[in-house]
Amino acid sequence: MNAKTLILQGTKKRITLLGTFLVFLFLASPVQAGEVYDRVMESGKLRCGYFNIPPEFSRDPNTGEFSGIAYDIMAAIGEALHIEIEWVEEAPMGSFIQALKAGRYDAVCSTVWIRADLTREADFSRPVMYTPVGTFVRDDETRFESGRKSIDTPDVKIATIDGESSAILAQFHFPKAQVLSLPELSDVSLLLESVASGKADVAFTYMANFIRYDENNPGKLKAIHTDRPIRAYGNGILIPQGEYQLKRMLDTAIEERLNSGQIDAIIDKHQPRPGAYPKVRRPFTGE
Repeated sequence: MNAKTLILQGTKKRITLLGTFLVFLFLASPVQAGEVYDRVMESGKLRCGYFNIPPEFSRDPNTGEFSGIAYDIMAAIGEALHIEIEWVEEAPMGSFIQALKAGRYDAVCSTVWIRADLTREADFSRPVMYTPVGTFVRDDETRFESGRKSIDTPDVKIATIDGESSAILAQFHFPKAQVLSLPELSDVSLLLESVASGKADVAFTYMANFIRYDENNPGKLKAIHTDRPIRAYGNGILIPQGEYQLKRMLDTAIEERLNSGQIDAIIDKHQPRPGAYPKVRRPFTGE
């Protein structure tokens, strides 16, 4: 066997090993780019995960029936696209992206706040509405009347949940303040309860959460700095990375139903107070 033959055999082995490695990578990836879109088109169904957070989305524990803003919006999107929306499981709060990547559902359809850090592992549709995040304190609190800067002091304690937007806001806006850190899977109502009980001084959460808490605990808390929310997030449908056709399809359906006024009517039907979920502005009124 001459040197040329040995070189050719060595090259073939390397090509074979490289090919095997690439096939392994392909098979090891739970969701391939475009795979979800192809499955939705073939089955005529979009398999949805959800968070049970009313009024955006809720599941009746007795009847199993679904309702809420996102439920009705997804029904409208399904109607526009001629596909069935199948609500397959409640998304695990601490690992909803991992479950998405594993293929347990095709999308988180109860909507997720559009955050830059989440796009490292997933993608979003365009927003269907917005969620402003407010600042809440005890009803007799007067220390922060001069503005938000008065919160950023070492003698102030902010209630947060690990990995949740409240922790991001506290770190970004108020690095000097103390933090009362609640475990990752804590219910968001505990942010407000921590302030009411005196364990913390300030909490950041969305208006619907405060309204629900205030109905059961009237007069304990109040909103401050109401002229402008500390942050506003778009609510989008969370989908796997690389699903460009799926994203384009969902975006088109959302735009159609926004421009028709249907999504605005759904928000009006469910939101607990005007402005709790600001609407996406349309280029025309449609009137």
